[in-house]
Amino acid sequence: MSNLLSGWTFIFTIINFIILYLVLKRFLFKPVTAYMEKRTNSIKESIKKAEDANREAENLKMEYDKKLNESAIQADMIIREAKEKARKEYDEIIKEARREAENIKARGLEEIEKQREQMMKEIKKEASALIFAAVEKLIDANIDSEKNRKLVEKFLNESDVA
Repeated sequence: MSNLLSGWTFIFTIINFIILYLVLKRFLFKPVTAYMEKRTNSIKESIKKAEDANREAENLKMEYDKKLNESAIQADMIIREAKEKARKEYDEIIKEARREAENIKARGLEEIEKQREQMMKEIKKEASALIFAAVEKLIDANIDSEKNRKLVEKFLNESDVA
């Protein structure tokens, strides 16, 4: 009987085990499995969102870098244009200064030439007056002084003394 009892005990133990398994499956395994699937999906979704955020951040970084490079290129272009403009203005100022210096030089030379001509006229007058005075002393009074002056001026103009 003890053998029989142990056979029935074994069967009841198996039946109890199956009932326990079904009860646990219904009330424990299903909710735990559902919770685990829900948690897995939540984690997958979080990972996907993080990857999307990383992609978006990478795109924004690339766009920022592109704009930064464009800004640097534009800044270089502005600096280059400013330098070119400054060089042109410098060249124009130098040209204008040279033109002004040439004009001043030309006016100075013209003024010197005018003064030289004026001095030559004055020298001619003084020389003719001196020559006239000398000739007048040498020549007698039979030739009038107007004829003497014309004679001296004619002599000076022909000989181009001044």
